[in-house]
Amino acid sequence: MVFGPLPQYLPTFFLNGHQVGYTDCFCYVGITFQSTARNIFRSHYIAKAAKARKAGFAVFGVEAYVGVLPPKEGRMLYMSCVDPHLVSGADVVIDVDKSALDHLEKVQHAFLRRLLGLGPYSLRAPLFTELGLVPIRYRRLILALRYLGYLVGLTAGHYARAALEDSYQLFLNAGQGYWTDLVYALQQLEFPVVLPPLQSLTPAICSELGKAVYTSAMRSLDGQIDNSTRLYLLHARREPFEDEPPKKVTAVLRHYLELVVNASHRKAITRLLLSQHPLAVERMRYKQRYHRVLVPRDERLCRFGCRSVETVEHALFFCRGKVELIEWREWLADAVPDQGNAIRNVGPWNATSVLRSLIFSRVSVCQVAKVAHKVLGIFAEEPMVWPDGA
Repeated sequence: MVFGPLPQYLPTFFLNGHQVGYTDCFCYVGITFQSTARNIFRSHYIAKAAKARKAGFAVFGVEAYVGVLPPKEGRMLYMSCVDPHLVSGADVVIDVDKSALDHLEKVQHAFLRRLLGLGPYSLRAPLFTELGLVPIRYRRLILALRYLGYLVGLTAGHYARAALEDSYQLFLNAGQGYWTDLVYALQQLEFPVVLPPLQSLTPAICSELGKAVYTSAMRSLDGQIDNSTRLYLLHARREPFEDEPPKKVTAVLRHYLELVVNASHRKAITRLLLSQHPLAVERMRYKQRYHRVLVPRDERLCRFGCRSVETVEHALFFCRGKVELIEWREWLADAVPDQGNAIRNVGPWNATSVLRSLIFSRVSVCQVAKVAHKVLGIFAEEPMVWPDGA
């Protein structure tokens, strides 16, 4: 393998009497190098993304035997079968090439979307906040800093320590190398993390840097959630834990993913929360094959002729276009007696808060998930009413 410009005449090499051929791609101690690409690790990203994708397909293959994979078990299988491929080489291969990292991110997003029952255009932040996972970009950086802590703890005569010091000197001389890449990757985060000079680093400081990267990831996810109007139901959410008071947690395996056992009901409440439902307020955000004009929100009206915007609150609490909708509304009020009066007397001014109280309660989440499944199914059976000219 030859790096850099090739000479006019390539020399011939022999090993034990056998000619050694040239190659532009080779795997050494698990890391694939490529001499003809701008990023010498590009082939490594592509190869590991392909293996992670195959592992993901194998994981979901169990659904042919056990049914829909529950999120808790799917998360465990992801961490044991898919994640090892996605983080392969993260300790030494620093993510400075966005196009290469995209290969890994696409695999992660596709797996988590399928696990939650979401479509390919769902927002990305909830994939991590709902399952308690970390975006692969941040996870790989945390592992890189953990390895850095190991390196700085080595004695001066260790080869790996010498290589680290050499990389640091390259950085000081404006050269490229491991340290330069690590500094760049940390600075490119939405909430950057500063890497101190090598002389002041200790394993404990590297551990704190890893925590800072995790905090940066959580702040980024919080910002994406809070700045999205589509995820308004998740704003200021307090997670209802079983053995402690509700509190704000950015990323954790959510209660409804564990408590709602019925897969259809669980997917319905997930899609309702994350704006992946079939109601007009969401579906008319996008251009479609026969409807190429974007529809303003106040014109995304109920398909049953109610002359109100077809929102989640309208579908669950107010729509009277179908008898079945009214019956399921009454069923919900009877099934959750503590909030029965609130459901029957709900108005436009408090519909969102009532819906939140129903979903973010360990007592009522299963019942509201069942009603969400039935109601969204009723709406999905009827075509949407597009405004004239849309």
